[in-house]
Formats: sequence, C-alpha cells, structure tokens
Amino acid sequence: MKSFHKSWVLAAILVAALASVLAPQAAAQGSISGTIMDVNGKPWAEVTIRSVSDQGAKQETKTDSGGKFSLPNLRAGIYTVFVVFPPPNDKQPPYEAKCRVQSGEDAKVDLNFQDIVAKQGAAAQEQVKKAEEAKSKMEGLKAHFTAGSALIDQEKQAKVDLMKAPPDQRDALKQKLADLSNQAVKEFQ
Repeated sequence: MKSFHKSWVLAAILVAALASVLAPQAAAQGSISGTIMDVNGKPWAEVTIRSVSDQGAKQETKTDSGGKFSLPNLRAGIYTVFVVFPPPNDKQPPYEAKCRVQSGEDAKVDLNFQDIVAKQGAAAQEQVKKAEEAKSKMEGLKAHFTAGSALIDQEKQAKVDLMKAPPDQRDALKQKLADLSNQAVKEFQ
C-alpha cells in the first residue's frame, strides 16, 4: 500500500512540475507616460490619449490638470499613441506618435504642440489662429444672444406692465416697449 501511495504522490508532483513548466508565462508589462503641452506651451488638461499596439490592443486615458498621462500594463511592442483634439478642433484627425514599449520599462511620449505647430509652418499656425478666432467669435455670439434674450424678457414684462398701467402712463410704457424691442433686434442681428 505504501508503494501505491508513493507512486501517486510522485505522479502528482510530476504533473504539477510539468504544468508549471508548460503554463504560459505572464508577459512582463511596460507602460507609456508623458506630458502634453498645448499651442501656448501650457499643460493641456483633459485631452484624450489612445494607444494602439501593433497587435491591435487598445487603451485610453485622459491627461490630468498638469498635462500628464500614463498608460500602464502594456505588453512589449510598438505602439501608436493618438492625441485626440478636444472641441472645437475635434474635426481634425488625432495627432500620432510612435513608441516602443519594452518589458518592465516606461516609454516616454512628451509632446509640446507649440513646437509641433512651429515646425509645421505658417499654414498650421494660420489654421490655429482661425480656430481661435472662430472660438472667440462664437463666444461673442453667445454674449449677444444672452443679451437679446434678456431684452426679450424685459419686453414681456413691459407688455404685462402696459396692460395693468393707468391710461396716463401707457404712452411712456409703449415707448419703453418699442425701445426694448429695437434693442433686442439689434442684439440678435
């Protein structure tokens, strides 16, 4: 009985050793980290960063308030790092950078879009200026729209006041109503 028991124990040890040798080894992991600076040379917060490996594995993160990001637990290989532009520039294709991730190492991807735009020349700078002008123009339109809406609210209140006013005050309220209406039209135009 002892020899039977010994053979089973020996067989179990042999199977465990064979399984540990033949089991796939966990690939050592690497990472990608870096800092993203905007066109003014300041840290670019809340920008989406995507990585795609040469085998198609994808991972995504966002930059923090200091423009820093980290993509941990990546297998060794060649990665394309995409910087996805936020609105109003989100119609542009993402900026691409390539890097090599090695086991146990951190691949650095530091991008300064002030330098990148300067290297791309006057055409890219003109495009950035147009985007900034469009943004400021949109903010101006929003301000006029808000002012026009406020004038319309005042006009509605003036109409209510006109209906309640005694006859001797109606001419002044009619003039106020006309003035508010004209101001609202000018703001919307």
